Amino acid sequence: MLLMCEFGDFWFGTTHLPLTVDNRLEAVETIRGFVAEHAREKPVILTGDWNDTPKSRTLAAMKGFMTVLSNERCRTFHGAKSAAPDSFKEGEKNGDFCIDYIAVDSLHAARARVVDAHITPDAVTSDHNPIAVVVKLER
Repeated sequence: MLLMCEFGDFWFGTTHLPLTVDNRLEAVETIRGFVAEHAREKPVILTGDWNDTPKSRTLAAMKGFMTVLSNERCRTFHGAKSAAPDSFKEGEKNGDFCIDYIAVDSLHAARARVVDAHITPDAVTSDHNPIAVVVKLER
């Protein structure tokens, strides 16, 4: 799933990547195609549950064309490990990893200045903690 909205000066979107590595990597290629086509016009900001940890193959693939703006050391997922079992290393405890991200296409990364970034602990409404990044796109 990839939902993108066009605004005057940028594209903004969200995705929820699949649970298996192969399916995530396939989805990343679809996203790469969208970004390659639209980032020439204006910045593309992408958010979402990418269902993988910072040192994973999925993140390496995403970082081939996107620059993560959110803090990858944030504990965004506190739910059951069963959400994406092939992503997690043996011995990881619930809440010890990040699988949610906010990023901008790498073509425009130098223009994106992070003004504020934070996580809101929330064990009630979701198995994820919400993350937020305030970004100023310089001209």
